[in-house]
Amino acid sequence: PTISPRTESWGDDYFSFWVSGVLYVALNSQYYHPDCKNEQTAPLRAAQDAWAAETLGTAAARGAKHVVLLSHVAPCMGAVAEAEGYFNWSIEARERIVGLAERAGCRLWLCGHFHQHQAMHTAAGLQIVSTAAVRGLTNWTLPAPAPPPPRDTHPSHTTPPPPPHARPPP
Repeated sequence: PTISPRTESWGDDYFSFWVSGVLYVALNSQYYHPDCKNEQTAPLRAAQDAWAAETLGTAAARGAKHVVLLSHVAPCMGAVAEAEGYFNWSIEARERIVGLAERAGCRLWLCGHFHQHQAMHTAAGLQIVSTAAVRGLTNWTLPAPAPPPPRDTHPSHTTPPPPPHARPPP
């Protein structure tokens, strides 16, 4: 499958790490996206599923104070039972992995992909948060703001830029 060049260059496409007793679990959500459900991704998805079940199933026994999930695509945007679409996972994968996360005591799942801020809670209290990029927000319904006025660049009205690596005055 096409994931091989990426994992050879960048490392594992799903992984976990610990910070101060918190277990972070990063999933390759593309395996669960409706557009990526095919025979090429099936063995990759199965391997990640087995790893996720083991990792989340043993989190408490390994001493996790908290479990935080990370994925690009959110499993769902408003409800676990919502229809499949571009911004969420296939229903079967969503129900299975959300269930694993809830049983592991996960209370926070951080995602991107939506390019806007969105948050929801499952019935078991798992908060799924989709965030926009830093200083980025795609708004498809409002006109773009007006550009800022041009800067006065006449040489007699400007101060020279500070030299590279200069510290600002106190």
